[in-house]
Amino acid sequence: MSREARATINQAGVSAMLVKTPSGVLRRSPLMDANRDGAQDMKDYEAEKDITLAGSTGSSFRCPER
Repeated sequence: MSREARATINQAGVSAMLVKTPSGVLRRSPLMDANRDGAQDMKDYEAEKDITLAGSTGSSFRCPER
């Protein structure tokens, strides 16, 4: 669902981010909520499995000596 939401938002642009209610009020699109929820699920999974970019390569960034 999150991928579909992100694809729709990317294709339609800003018009997919806001929807007008029957009363005429602008609100955030449910697609934005689906996209946010999918991203949060991935962050939770990464935290649960202790997955980090630096941890997966086994390296750390060090500033070069001058």
